[in-house]
Amino acid sequence: MIIIDKALARRQADGNPVRVALVGAGFMGKGIALQICKFVPGMELVAIANRDIEKARKAYYQADVLDPKKVSTLDELEYNIRNDIYS
Repeated sequence: MIIIDKALARRQADGNPVRVALVGAGFMGKGIALQICKFVPGMELVAIANRDIEKARKAYYQADVLDPKKVSTLDELEYNIRNDIYS
């Protein structure tokens, strides 16, 4: 993990974090969202997909992301990712 930690730290310092999306906001998904948002410098959770939108929002809220935006199309998602808007 040290190699990965160093690579992620370098990406964080360069302002180029690895952007990831999460599919599923159940018990495990909420924990993973919290881990990425709070404790993994160099990695950014940009989107959460879930059948129940409220569960996706709760996963973000638990990680102190209070303003995720709901998207319905790929174009909306890509726009949000380009503009650093959580979806």
